[in-house]
Amino acid sequence: MDALASRKVEAAQADVWRHASMMLLAWTLYALAVLLSSPGDPTQAFVPVCLMHFGGAILLAIGAHAGGRLAHVHHLPCAGAKREVTG
Repeated sequence: MDALASRKVEAAQADVWRHASMMLLAWTLYALAVLLSSPGDPTQAFVPVCLMHFGGAILLAIGAHAGGRLAHVHHLPCAGAKREVTG
């Protein structure tokens, strides 16, 4: 939402989409891992669940890097930042 409101979004568009898609994919993998886990039988689907958690952690790291680039390279405002009122 902050990226869409910013005037600098054209230069940062690749990082905006990378950040959003990596975070969405990571949380999708985590949700699937929870759905495949069985509290009654912890060994059921152990390998796929572990792979989903590992993949989710990698995707979170990539998405966090893209989010950091948005804040520190492209200087897009974040949700909690104070904005200057112009005009």
